[in-house]
Amino acid sequence: MGFSGVYGYVVRSTSSRVSVVASDAPLPLGEYVELHYRVHSRVSGLLGEQGGGERVALAVVSNASYEHAVPQSVMSYLGPRAGGVESLKLSHTTLYVVAELSGGRAEPPRYPIPPDTPVRPASGDTLSRVYGGFTGGVRLGLLAPRSLGVEVRVNPDKLAKHLLIAGATGSGKSNTVAILADRLSAVGAPVVVFDVHGEYSLEPEDGDLSRVQIVEARINPLRMHPRILAAIIIPEPQARRQRRLLAKAMEGILRELRELSAKKGISMVTALQELVERRVRNVLAEEEAVDQESLLIRGLRELLVAEARRVGGQEERVVDRVVEKVEEFFEVTPLTVTGELPTTHISPGRMLVVDASTLGDEQKRWVLKIMVDEILEKLKTGHLGSTVLVVEEAPLFIGVDVGHPVKQSLQRFAREGRKFGGCLIAVSQRPRSLDVNVVSQLQNFVFLRMVQEEDIRAVMNIADNLDENLAKTIPSLPDGRAIVMGEWLGRFPAIVDIDLHKGKRIGATPPLTDIWARGRAQTQKPQFSLEL
Repeated sequence: MGFSGVYGYVVRSTSSRVSVVASDAPLPLGEYVELHYRVHSRVSGLLGEQGGGERVALAVVSNASYEHAVPQSVMSYLGPRAGGVESLKLSHTTLYVVAELSGGRAEPPRYPIPPDTPVRPASGDTLSRVYGGFTGGVRLGLLAPRSLGVEVRVNPDKLAKHLLIAGATGSGKSNTVAILADRLSAVGAPVVVFDVHGEYSLEPEDGDLSRVQIVEARINPLRMHPRILAAIIIPEPQARRQRRLLAKAMEGILRELRELSAKKGISMVTALQELVERRVRNVLAEEEAVDQESLLIRGLRELLVAEARRVGGQEERVVDRVVEKVEEFFEVTPLTVTGELPTTHISPGRMLVVDASTLGDEQKRWVLKIMVDEILEKLKTGHLGSTVLVVEEAPLFIGVDVGHPVKQSLQRFAREGRKFGGCLIAVSQRPRSLDVNVVSQLQNFVFLRMVQEEDIRAVMNIADNLDENLAKTIPSLPDGRAIVMGEWLGRFPAIVDIDLHKGKRIGATPPLTDIWARGRAQTQKPQFSLEL
């Protein structure tokens, strides 16, 4: 088969999944190897003959040690008795056996690999026989090592059981999201990315910029339930009286706008314009010239302040606090009164990037909750086809210590959405912080490099079939390489070099020294002139 040599030999197998290899040098973690052997069974005879010849096992290097075969201190003690033999170095390498091939079929390993079995580099043929059964779907990358060119494809149909992408900062999470979002939309999927950091300015791989729409996440008070708006403006748990007063004031304004809209047959925005011109135009007259929407937003602020004072009556301290919060909110929050909900822009074959980077954490939670509820409702009523929702920084929304309604909305989406074509992709750099009630719904996985033991233990608990011996490779994975598991891949976990998305211009760790050097080169020395 053209093998380039033998890495070492099996010295013992503790189970059908784990073998220990002795070699003269350690093997790199995450490397694929293969082993050819025969198994003699008292039950079924020489199994290798029944399978059409020798059996082949595909394994991954999961751990390694390196030591003197005989300690130097012992060699010194032996002195002349050692016979001048130089002490050899020996590596004990642990293999995680992924699958065995017998009779042309890949199966989970059933027998421990016999001692003295040689260990060789994995061939492209063996890798293809284990992982090449699915030829359609969406390409994710190449099996490691990339030089063998064995393509890995995943089945988008299985995303109905959702996906978790976990990895440390800089390990390649956002690149993985970019690859999946681009290629899923290229085959017709509507993809929504809730972009927490504003890093998904994508140019699709096919160059069709019309497939990407970036929408700024802004809050529209006219399209939000008054109690939710009050909770966004006044998030402090102890400020219940303030929230009740503010919600009541907003309800009064919305009721008046609806009545005016119904009476004159005009939109809510036009009704707001009439109400602002009638009641607070003189208040805004001295303000600097602004666009029409900004004027309406300021007018709504004044209407809300006036209504809060009217509703609050004699509770001056409560009213003053509400007014202070309202004015602060309208001053610093991205708002709109004319914009539609982001969900109205969802369409097949397109990526909708909802940029929430300008919102505070609490505001992001409320905006995402509204979006998730809206998407689930449209899925249930048939007004929206199967949709992929990507949630970045998942612990902010489904963290174990998060007591916000967005967590319940995402849990319901994960539980009920799969029946109607809703696919959730949760992205996290701190999987140990995720709520188990939500992540238990996620059945597909991409695990990039993580170094914290708590995170590695967490992903082992989340992915029941992630063996501890395979999980040991996670801290040593280079950037962009991942353990991929789940039904969307097939029966066997794979170590994959995720393709690099060249159209993703933001999000990668910046080359600081290059940036500083260019900045210094562009800096002009000050010039002075003397005028007499």
